[in-house]
Amino acid sequence: MDERTTVKTLANKLKNRNKQIRFDSDQYLGKVFSHINPAKSPRVYSFLKELYGGLAPRLQPEIDLIFKNDDDVRAVEIKCFYLRTNNSLSKSYYEGIDQALALLMYGFNKVALWHIFDQNISPRQFMTSGSTAQGFIRNQLKLPIDFTALYLVISGEDCLFIPTQPRVNDFETMELVNVRLLQRIDDPTFTWVWQTKDNPMLNYPRVKNIRAALIEWLDKRKE
Repeated sequence: MDERTTVKTLANKLKNRNKQIRFDSDQYLGKVFSHINPAKSPRVYSFLKELYGGLAPRLQPEIDLIFKNDDDVRAVEIKCFYLRTNNSLSKSYYEGIDQALALLMYGFNKVALWHIFDQNISPRQFMTSGSTAQGFIRNQLKLPIDFTALYLVISGEDCLFIPTQPRVNDFETMELVNVRLLQRIDDPTFTWVWQTKDNPMLNYPRVKNIRAALIEWLDKRKE
């Protein structure tokens, strides 16, 4: 599957998961939007131009996933990895970090970066890239974004998105021990934990303006 189809399939999985979870659960995501561009809102676009000195920021045209549960609004940047003909990965471990950081300016409560690895990628390649990115983002730079590496497994006509938990001996040397495959991301019994704290820019006046316009715009949209 191409990246756009992968994101759409994942969004549908998460919508189905939501239907099996109580509204008052901390696992409930609220509305799930995919491939959405808040800059299409005149108010959001106006505030973005003001924030960036008269020029709209150079972000990708669409945000891959947005979750809106009342005033708790979260965003996810997704990058898909596959094998090239020379058996190397199609992207680097740091892919998408810049775009995920840029999303903080929208005033999302939390922002995450998800790397999705095709099932044809060897476990060793997958583990090395996933653990490197996790250590880099969470432990070394302590960036205010969450990170998850997922395996995409095609099972018949179904697609399984399986979050992982890379384990390393030492985050300075990034010596890999193994990786633990968790439950499918759409399994309602899977406990989904965001490892990062709230967006540190939420109290910036201009970011608050963008956030207010974003929420108003999302309230008028259907999934």
